[in-house]
Amino acid sequence: WPASEDKLLDCPGETRSISLMHTNCFGSAARSMLFPTVAMANHSCCPNATTVIIGNTMFLRATRDVDEGAEITIAYVNIVQPVKERRHMTQQTKGFRCECPRCKYEQNPPSPGHKAATLDLPDSIDAEPTRWLQ
Repeated sequence: WPASEDKLLDCPGETRSISLMHTNCFGSAARSMLFPTVAMANHSCCPNATTVIIGNTMFLRATRDVDEGAEITIAYVNIVQPVKERRHMTQQTKGFRCECPRCKYEQNPPSPGHKAATLDLPDSIDAEPTRWLQ
């Protein structure tokens, strides 16, 4: 569920550089760091990895089994928040509206009393929505 770079490519020189840094850096307004390898991980609200910083080094750590060749995803936002807030944050801070399977599911959940629909998630996820949506 990557963001489109179309918007960034239309930016003039310095603005484009700032946009690329803002999109790919980790940290806060006070201190940001660029970890090019980690920046290649895309966002998902049901990620299969997380970031860990030790000293000046950032690592990706799998949070469940990941099949060889599978996309590595991390959460760019607090995944405990409701879908509306998560989508607002990805739009405001990263320039895209999250369309991951979890956000799509939460945006249009099954009607009350209806048996929950199966999410269209990668085969490596062996879980019911209730386990990771809590």
